[in-house]
Amino acid sequence: MRIVKSRGLRKVALVMAGVLLAACAADAGPRKKHRQPARAERSNQNSLVDSPRYAEIVVDAKTGKVLREKNADSPRYPASITKIMTAYLAFEELTAKRMDMSTRLEVSGRCAAMAPSKLGLKPGSTIALEDALLAIITKSANDVACTIGENIAGSEASFAERMTRTARRIGMSNTTYRNASGLPNPGQLTTARDQATLGRAIQERFPSYYRLFSTRSFAYRGDVYGNHNRLLGRVEGVDGIKTGYTRASGFNLVTSAKMDGRHIVGVVLGGSSGGARDARMASLVENYIQVASAGPRTSSVLARNDDEAPVKVASNRPVDVERTLAPTPRVAMPQEVAPTINTRILQPVAPVRAATGAPMPLVQSYAAPEAARAPIPAPAPVKPVAPARVAEQAGDADPIVTASLPRREQGATAARQQAAAAVPSAPRREAATAVAAPVPAARAASGWVIQIGAFDTIDQARGKLAKVRGETGKLLADASPATETVAKGNKTLVRARFTGFDDRDAAQAACSALKRRAIDCLAVHQ
Repeated sequence: MRIVKSRGLRKVALVMAGVLLAACAADAGPRKKHRQPARAERSNQNSLVDSPRYAEIVVDAKTGKVLREKNADSPRYPASITKIMTAYLAFEELTAKRMDMSTRLEVSGRCAAMAPSKLGLKPGSTIALEDALLAIITKSANDVACTIGENIAGSEASFAERMTRTARRIGMSNTTYRNASGLPNPGQLTTARDQATLGRAIQERFPSYYRLFSTRSFAYRGDVYGNHNRLLGRVEGVDGIKTGYTRASGFNLVTSAKMDGRHIVGVVLGGSSGGARDARMASLVENYIQVASAGPRTSSVLARNDDEAPVKVASNRPVDVERTLAPTPRVAMPQEVAPTINTRILQPVAPVRAATGAPMPLVQSYAAPEAARAPIPAPAPVKPVAPARVAEQAGDADPIVTASLPRREQGATAARQQAAAAVPSAPRREAATAVAAPVPAARAASGWVIQIGAFDTIDQARGKLAKVRGETGKLLADASPATETVAKGNKTLVRARFTGFDDRDAAQAACSALKRRAIDCLAVHQ
């Protein structure tokens, strides 16, 4: 072949080559929105997956088939993906019409003192349930999650027990909750498989309320907060759900994606960074949405009996997060549809920092009857993983989020959390009142009790007991809640009581302390 030496001919040849390349690109059709990861990105993902604390799972939400899994039953710290269950219980209250989106939730001193990420609520202030849900979904606000728990169950501890019962009920056999936010607690554990179960259940049972998880940004009192979930609007098909991070847990993410009639739920736990976690999840969505079923739903994660069973919770005992636990069989039930909501969901009006995610009279809080029931056993205790690193972690946002907070919030530590836990959850009117003296230890044999009311139903009585205990901190820690059904003419009433005081003086002293907190009561001998 003769070599072309002319400059003019060489230019013509180059132009023709460019035209041919453009034509080939045009014939290839539009590029896929998400390409396969570059070599460096694939290398990072391989390193992530090989990490000893890493776990993942991808489930076909329509059939329940596991499409991909690794360490899916190994216990891990959930961090802020805990708030998915917090929202689940709030959705239960909405569905049962015990609350609505305008219900005002009162903020206790304990919740206001929670470590970042937080909304900065003040003790004694209130927040509407709608705003509270958007705050935990977008900003992952720990003070708001605590507030939701206390207002639903009377105390965050009672709320955590209900969270664990609910987890067992829907098949999350290896998950135990200790708080509503996901702030570090060595006894708060989950697995990738359990979180996939929750990711499916919350959509099946509350399809309308679940849409809150697609919120890209949230406005509250003049500030706009972007969602920590960076895959929303960036990865095709992704419609939620939640991120999480602590030093002990690493970077966590539960994701739901729907495309072309297909639906998957993916979970990544223990990521080495937010970017690596997101890249891994994007790859899982792209690869496995294509092989998911496009047919009708043939599997459900919801149990047939949706009532709560009274089970006992053991003490806060750490467990080995490397111990593998076996899953529980799932039982199908028909889908329950929640009512449509009307909420203020903001889409970004200006570039939102997706990487940062950055008073009315008090309404009587509803205390769910299950708050007074016995709790559920935790997994068997063995050696905890890196407890010192758990104690160091004060916030539950990605580090980039924490860095963007005001300086006064950046210094939060585990000591601050412990100090916050000692703040009594009393109404604002108690702020200037001296702390009441501790009630003498209760004893079962004396027969002296404190009655705090008589109600039409046992659920109302139990709710009142849980609420009073939640509001009084350690005041009634050694007393036992009890109910007594009595007939009054043609009507049956249920008395709500705290039992087991040493003598009349002890019971009257405790009742006097309650009255100073504006809680009506009567010391009686039964």
